[in-house]
Amino acid sequence: MKTIKTTYILFSLLAVAIIFSGCRKEGCTDPEAINYNSKAKKDDGSCEYADPELGEGTLSIMFDHRWGMNQAEFSMNTTFTHPGTSEEITFTTLNYYISNIKLQRPDGSWWKETESYHLIEVDENSTPSLTIANVPGGNYTAVQYMIGVDSLRNVSGAQTGALSPSKDMFWNWNTGYIFVKAEGDADVAENGIFRYHLGGFRNENQTNAIQIKTHAFLGEELEINNSKNIDIRLIVNAARFWHGGLSLTERPTIHMPGEAAVNMATNFGDGFILAEFSND
Repeated sequence: MKTIKTTYILFSLLAVAIIFSGCRKEGCTDPEAINYNSKAKKDDGSCEYADPELGEGTLSIMFDHRWGMNQAEFSMNTTFTHPGTSEEITFTTLNYYISNIKLQRPDGSWWKETESYHLIEVDENSTPSLTIANVPGGNYTAVQYMIGVDSLRNVSGAQTGALSPSKDMFWNWNTGYIFVKAEGDADVAENGIFRYHLGGFRNENQTNAIQIKTHAFLGEELEINNSKNIDIRLIVNAARFWHGGLSLTERPTIHMPGEAAVNMATNFGDGFILAEFSND
């Protein structure tokens, strides 16, 4: 009996060890690599190193917000009339996450930014943009990114940087992040305001509001090296929230994951269009 009990304990300890070792975050653990991940505990063989002849360059993405089919200039605290519903809408807040940014090489492989989480906050005084340094030199044919926060980070609790709770994009009643926050005034809405907090990542019950966008460079290869950087301008059509007949009168608020949040997040994602790209 004692032997059986001892064997059981040993197997239990072994199982616990396997579970904990499997939970260790994997990534590149070589500080000399361009995709070194200081949070990785186990090397997964993904380390990449810059070509010494090409060096590294920079990717810049500008988010040019527009309104409607005519792409009128968009600004906060300005009243717009929606072309589909004829409702008057004034934005006071428009924030969203851009994450998991990747560049595709001609051979189909991808380079991914490490710790790729950026919060875009639209204001009245500037055009929001983000800059990624230390991109390995080479040719690239497409860019990909996520509008939202991936499932792993959603279940990892409150974090730092762009994912800090101080950004007011973390649900305190439901574990996870608000991917897109759109708020403002509308006379037709109940109480004269609209509040859309869009999030949710689970595939079941239509709650996955994450949007993944890929923009090919129209058959061109953009080169990046220590003297050439890639500049990208995206048009973001804020009127797309209410595409397809969605009305502020019928739904002025969304505060939880679900089908309504997915539909509106999908509409918003469809409003991202590659407008320009070039090498400096």
